[in-house]
Amino acid sequence: MSRRLSSRLGAGCLAITTCLCLSCGGYQSGTPTPTPDYPVLETEVAAKLSARQTAKAPTATPAATIAPVTPPHTATPEATATILPTAATGEPGALLAYARLGDDQTANVIVRDLDHGTEMVLTHFTEPLNMSDVAWSWDGQWLVFVSTHDYIHSRNNERNVFVMRPDGTGLRMVTGEYMDPDSAPAPYAVLRGTVLNAGESCLVCAQGAPGPVRTREDGSFELPGVSLAARWARAVCQGGDLVLQGDVDLAPEDESWVPVEIPVAAEGQGWRQASLSRDGRFMAGTFYRWSLGEDGGVHYAYEGLLYDLETEQTRAVEMAEDTSLLGLAWSPVSDRLAGGLSDDSHTWLALWDAEGKNAGFLAEFSHPASEVLSVAYPAWSPDGEAIAFELRHWSWEEEGQYRIEIMAIPASGGKPRTLVPTEWGFDASHPSWSAEGSEVLYQLSVGEPGLDHQSKTNGYIWAIAIGDDPDVKPQPLIEDARSYLPAARPCVSCSERSDN
Repeated sequence: MSRRLSSRLGAGCLAITTCLCLSCGGYQSGTPTPTPDYPVLETEVAAKLSARQTAKAPTATPAATIAPVTPPHTATPEATATILPTAATGEPGALLAYARLGDDQTANVIVRDLDHGTEMVLTHFTEPLNMSDVAWSWDGQWLVFVSTHDYIHSRNNERNVFVMRPDGTGLRMVTGEYMDPDSAPAPYAVLRGTVLNAGESCLVCAQGAPGPVRTREDGSFELPGVSLAARWARAVCQGGDLVLQGDVDLAPEDESWVPVEIPVAAEGQGWRQASLSRDGRFMAGTFYRWSLGEDGGVHYAYEGLLYDLETEQTRAVEMAEDTSLLGLAWSPVSDRLAGGLSDDSHTWLALWDAEGKNAGFLAEFSHPASEVLSVAYPAWSPDGEAIAFELRHWSWEEEGQYRIEIMAIPASGGKPRTLVPTEWGFDASHPSWSAEGSEVLYQLSVGEPGLDHQSKTNGYIWAIAIGDDPDVKPQPLIEDARSYLPAARPCVSCSERSDN
């Protein structure tokens, strides 16, 4: 990753259908507990509705008890001004980053040294089931992950992209127009206003504010300590079984804040996964939006976005109107992107250039008569010569049966082959290549057929060797039933990669 990302740092679920945990004296930094993502269902709805692939939310989670909590704090050492390569001597072994669930369902990032058998817990978040993606920069100097952590300090996202060093330092939210409350410039003033269409209870926060406040019964609020450099305020409310959200622009007047009105509605958005370009300047990833449909159900849709870490500008990658994207990944050797596209009859492993313009397809699958398929979450090999990806299956014959297998294809084109076949109820997902490209690591979730992988509470990490032996068997790496989203660190001592 280049110094451009370093200077950017130094300067500084999907559909949500359950409640907020609020208190008078503090707040729980977690977003409302998200319902399962149900990503496999995206293809089901596309086929059924012959429209944009959106998923109907499951039965709403019962509201949690509102109780006082102490705002959790995660130590965040300052980011270094420059990115230094790992020393040639004393270099750690092969590093594997992944998410681990605690007994209380909190999720945190772990880094394990596979050669020496040691590990480090890098985050100490309190939000349940808050992780949805873990990845590395191509130079191995930064970890990139998507989480609901501290969502209230982003403008309007429920899930945001974070980066941090492999030792846990330099942790920072890079999306959501985030401003570190500890560095928000003076002067400060009290922001007053009202949340319109407020639900049962609301949190209100502003860019760089120390923390959110709770609205009064009439929806009014007073938020102290808001820097006059802040440019937005947001509100998140519990509205029965749904979450109501909204944000507004801020503009100071005579060293004070003009009172604001924040309208909220049953809608939301956020990042699902993220990938950094080889120079660290751009990020690409899957972005979701959810809203209420005309049928009264909650629907969400996915698209691919490019994000400039210097300018904070975003643009969408080219997609046909009735397609949906799951997973977008930068090549390590050229300015190309790979992603999984689907519509109501086909699914593709697609390519884009650095501007987000479609550059063709590497693989195409037609939905069989008895199934709906979906290509998702591609992963480039370290040399850029192959791509592993998920192929998701949903059965028409016995509604509600799912499985996910891992496949691979040469990046120059060719016939895809199955690396990890699965049976119904088994999901092999989130492929990641080992540092030297000799293995593909993946997440294995098991359960009764009909339970999609985002609903499964067990997680195992396995690896399969890449080669010509058709009888090679996958091998378990972590079998604690709590680990998922594996991401192997790229080789940091290999020779410099060149363009394809």
